[in-house]
Amino acid sequence: MSVTRYVITAVALLCSTTVPASNATWDGFASGIPGAQTGLQPTAPARPAPAPGRLAPEPAPAALLAPPAASARAPAPAQLPQGDPAAIFSLDTPGDPVAAAETSETSEPARPSGPDDRALRFYASQGDMARVAAEIRRIRLAHPGWEPPTDLFEPGRDDALERPLWALLEAERYVEIRQAVARIRAERPSWRPSHAFAAQYEERVARATIVAASEAGAHARVVQAAQAAPNVLACRNMDLLWRVGEALARTGDAARAESLYAFVLRSCPDPQERVATVQKASATLDGAAVDRLAALGAARADGAGEFDEVVYGIVMGRVGEATADPLGARADPQDLQRLSDWAARRRDGAGMEVLGWYHHVVEKDHATAAGFFREAMSYERRPKAIEGYALALRASGRVREAEEVTHEWRGADPLIEKLYVEILADQLTRPDVIDFPRDRLLRFEAAVLETENAYGAQAIGWLYYKMEDVEEARRWFTIAHDIAPDDVNTFGLALTAHELEDREAVLSLARRYGDRYPEVAEVATWTREARPAPQTRRTARRSGDVGGGAAARAVALYESGRYDAAVRALDTGGASVRRDHGLQVLRGWALYNSGNYEEARRQFARTHEQRPTRDTLYGMHFAQEKQLPTE
Repeated sequence: MSVTRYVITAVALLCSTTVPASNATWDGFASGIPGAQTGLQPTAPARPAPAPGRLAPEPAPAALLAPPAASARAPAPAQLPQGDPAAIFSLDTPGDPVAAAETSETSEPARPSGPDDRALRFYASQGDMARVAAEIRRIRLAHPGWEPPTDLFEPGRDDALERPLWALLEAERYVEIRQAVARIRAERPSWRPSHAFAAQYEERVARATIVAASEAGAHARVVQAAQAAPNVLACRNMDLLWRVGEALARTGDAARAESLYAFVLRSCPDPQERVATVQKASATLDGAAVDRLAALGAARADGAGEFDEVVYGIVMGRVGEATADPLGARADPQDLQRLSDWAARRRDGAGMEVLGWYHHVVEKDHATAAGFFREAMSYERRPKAIEGYALALRASGRVREAEEVTHEWRGADPLIEKLYVEILADQLTRPDVIDFPRDRLLRFEAAVLETENAYGAQAIGWLYYKMEDVEEARRWFTIAHDIAPDDVNTFGLALTAHELEDREAVLSLARRYGDRYPEVAEVATWTREARPAPQTRRTARRSGDVGGGAAARAVALYESGRYDAAVRALDTGGASVRRDHGLQVLRGWALYNSGNYEEARRQFARTHEQRPTRDTLYGMHFAQEKQLPTE
């Protein structure tokens, strides 16, 4: 027996070392391994640190180089490191290095025939007998009858020839390395680079290839590069592990992605990297997979799990995403229940707030939403929870409560103050509201003046106009116009000036704003006419279930006897006006009073078909009667 064979045999027999999991590499590319399982390949204890600047890879079994059972179609080639745009290659393979570097992205990486002994040779070159022994045992288990190579300890190694290659490697000049290797082997066919250098070269190229392909979104290329150099999938290369995990998930191999993330959680000790791994997994895997990964966390002294906080945030994020896209899939009921339980146990207002918005926006269950918002408010002062609570109350018909909540909390945030004004303004501009409790109105007026809210001032102006206090209406329209001279405020100002027979003010407004707002110019053409009969005005006031400037302007025009203008205002009022039953009844009466009886009859008939009421029957009857022949 040769000395080399004796040494190898002795090492294999005498060394039996178990390995801490943190030194493992992920055995996740072996064909036939169920994706939900996690393969951990034991290796020996960490070797001595390599020379500065040199990366010493940990070994991976030959099974890692086997292609997955199914792979996604490769995308367009990525922008990869100069000198190796396609595949990891073996420096022991003769041939044209440039041609080898130009291999297509979809081509198979070069693989050595027989067992992969590169890791074995690397440890032998380092003199790490423990790892040599472990690697020999591993290969023999996978390949019974295999014997270690006789040239394992590289008797022909020439460090002088190799030093320039190391310099090129540090500079990441991969094409020049291949060219240099080809030149040396042309002169000395028996020479080959050390396995330490070959291993370092392949790890450097694999790292650069995986990063470049990942940045380019070439996920199939990432998987291919990792498959060709699985030694890099170790705890020391956490960024690469995350990139490969994402690539596996993006190419449809979620089971193997989960296996990789599980490897990290079972093998890698850094707390921040472990938490980040669960977060990374949540971006590409479904909730059940993330739950399985989170279960791998350690239990703390207080009984909490290592990943409880991060999973709480993930679940909250999933519910929030469902809220942001209400037309998409609804949130998982289990997520909703877990979030509710956790938020209550932690007294966390943010979690309760997320649940409130979900039920308000997606489920349209405003009563349940109000309960969650109220709970969030009891934990902490959260303006968005207050806003959500008021909106949910209003949507569920509890407008008076919404008014009181927003008034009480209006100092918490400008949004709450704005919502208070909107809630009151909607009430004041309803066509059927012709009076309002004095104490609440004075309170609202003070808030509008304090915040200089044009919409609120406009709403107060319409209320006083309906109450026939035209002088006070003009004062509030003037306040609103001074803040925001838009079409509604300017029209209100012109209308009240006309009612007060201030012809000069009407003409001044028409000259200044008539080109922008035709309805203002039209007021200047009006003559003083009698108002509609009281019964007709009461009909107009009963009409309408929505507030806002369009409805209020239409009612004002109708009550001023400007029926054609009222029809035009309703027709330009938007979808909310077209959907409102009362305002469509008002449109029928405006057509009727303008003498357009047939169109009025059709309007009443359409509205009656949608919702039959006494007003629609009454309108159809009188419109039809007007079209009957007279004697």
